[in-house]
Amino acid sequence: MAGTSCFYDGKFAKSHIVTPSIVGDTITIKDINGLPFAHWVLGDLEVIEGKDGLWITSKTMPDATLIVSNNAVIDKIRSRLKHKPQKQFAHKLTLLKTLSIIAIAAITGLAVFILFPILSRPIASLVPLEWEKSIGKDILKSLPGANVACRRAKGVQALKQLTTKLSKATKLPFPVEVTIAKLEFKNAFAVPGGFIVISDKLLQEIRSQDEFAAILAHEMAHVAELHPSTRIIQALGLTAFFKLLFSGSSQLPESVAQSAGLLLLLSYSRDDERQADKVSLQIMSRANIKAGGLKSFFTRMEKKASKLNQSPLNTLPSWLLTHPSLSERKTLTANIDKKHSKPAMSDSEWAALRLICNN
Repeated sequence: MAGTSCFYDGKFAKSHIVTPSIVGDTITIKDINGLPFAHWVLGDLEVIEGKDGLWITSKTMPDATLIVSNNAVIDKIRSRLKHKPQKQFAHKLTLLKTLSIIAIAAITGLAVFILFPILSRPIASLVPLEWEKSIGKDILKSLPGANVACRRAKGVQALKQLTTKLSKATKLPFPVEVTIAKLEFKNAFAVPGGFIVISDKLLQEIRSQDEFAAILAHEMAHVAELHPSTRIIQALGLTAFFKLLFSGSSQLPESVAQSAGLLLLLSYSRDDERQADKVSLQIMSRANIKAGGLKSFFTRMEKKASKLNQSPLNTLPSWLLTHPSLSERKTLTANIDKKHSKPAMSDSEWAALRLICNN
């Protein structure tokens, strides 16, 4: 119907035929029965001039829209407005600007996504050591048995000597504390603060001191490269992490640990594992220890899976599942062993370490 006006209340898709009228500085919108839908103050209106009339919204009802097609009312509204109505193309321009903002935000988000893994490591280096240690201790508390070390004296002494030897060959940001613990799963992991835990079940799968040294060097490499703290920052996100970091709250370590404790059940990224493999080989070389232990351990576990006619996924410890492939590790270690390299420890020390959890 020519000259009719429509009103959308913003709650339902249905349009209402209305009669708008202006008294003073107020526009009143009534339905066909003369009942008012709304009273809008002219100063609160946003008016766009389109081909089918004026499109009007109000600050008091931002979801509602009035479309006025009656020329007499249109002229009256125009005469009362302090500013001329925007043309319809201006509305399209606003939409274009909105789309541009969205596109810019998307590009910025993509840039952050790409840069975030790069930025998280230097950010991790800023975390105070006392906070790192508190976070690490809280994470260990969340894993049954992880913070209860095996304490047989000769085994502890052998582990300490190997840890010292490898530490001298590693560029560590702070000293590490290595323990063998009675866990429910085969695993070796490092948490913030330099805490490294190797489960007694994994220890029983290891066949030589060189294999053990290679696994320990690999975990030390994670510490050296700040992978535990970096993973926590990546999991929390920069905003959440900085909010915690600068809040000054004494609950910071516990809050982070609660949020990130489950990370231990997840693997590092393959890039992290690849980097830890490379660094661990450098550590073994500098310590003058035979460096093929990790490869031999991994190879033996794969052969074990093959004999049982099972997938390596069913037999390999979870911490090895995302490591580089065996073929890649063979290439990496092809020329690393030196003829003058020595065993990581004596046979008697290795025997003592194997019994560290015995009462």
